[in-house]
Amino acid sequence: VIETLAETGLALTPVATADVATHGWLAANGFDALLVPGGFAPNYEDALGDAGAQAVRAFVAGGGGYLGICAGAYLGCAEWLELLPDVEVADVDHWARGKTDDLVATLADAAAPILLGADAAAAAAAPPSLAGERLVTRYANGPLLEIDASGGAGGAGSGAVAVATFTSDMCGLKGKLKR
Repeated sequence: VIETLAETGLALTPVATADVATHGWLAANGFDALLVPGGFAPNYEDALGDAGAQAVRAFVAGGGGYLGICAGAYLGCAEWLELLPDVEVADVDHWARGKTDDLVATLADAAAPILLGADAAAAAAAPPSLAGERLVTRYANGPLLEIDASGGAGGAGSGAVAVATFTSDMCGLKGKLKR
């Protein structure tokens, strides 16, 4: 992840959990976003503690970004940090689903600004369509998430939208898809 993001020109700065857990530290130190990578979400939750969880929520509520990859995605959902109160883990008991370089996802139109790099104004004026396009990607035991249409706890919702859905689980013999 670090190498891939570094290729985009993003400035990545490792931070300590104790710093993240200090209310206001991320914003005061000029961070635009917090990236939480894979690992084990309960360990992240324990390390942050209640004060750290509140500090991350305050950072995001104040306009900071949050990118959760694998365990970090779990952490942002309902029953964890509640950054997306209407997004739930669909099947936490079967998280060890395996790995493949050939998982097929079907894209929704909401994926266009993310994948094509369109700025918000241009995308709103003439959004390109990616609906139905297939994307072959790597998958390694990440969470299966679902959006609660009722808006989650309290019914307010986060405005979460799906950008892609799994078309396949593991593709073909030994996880290899014939292209």
